Amino acid sequence: MKGTTYVHMLEGRLRIKVPEIKGCADKASELEAALARQRGVHHVKANAVTGNVLVLFESDITNHYHLIGTLKDLGCLNEATARTQQPASRWLEIIVGPIAQVVVERAILALI
Repeated sequence: MKGTTYVHMLEGRLRIKVPEIKGCADKASELEAALARQRGVHHVKANAVTGNVLVLFESDITNHYHLIGTLKDLGCLNEATARTQQPASRWLEIIVGPIAQVVVERAILALI
């Protein structure tokens, strides 16, 4: 398993690079179906060409960590070293961004 080097999280949204689906439409479809069955998930798009997965969900029902755990359970991200991107909001970038990034990175790595 190759793992991922890209995770971007916003409330109710997760975009993650999953190399295991790149070039494998069957695996991408399987992953889409499994994530779509999770409570609170509204939309899933797994792109077999790019290896990107986009998940839109209700953050009061599920969360990023549960969805990443589901990916791991499906055999993806086993040897991953995930990192987050800086938050889009300027306020978060200036005040909370650097601290939150370290906390989120460590939490993701602990799951993987």
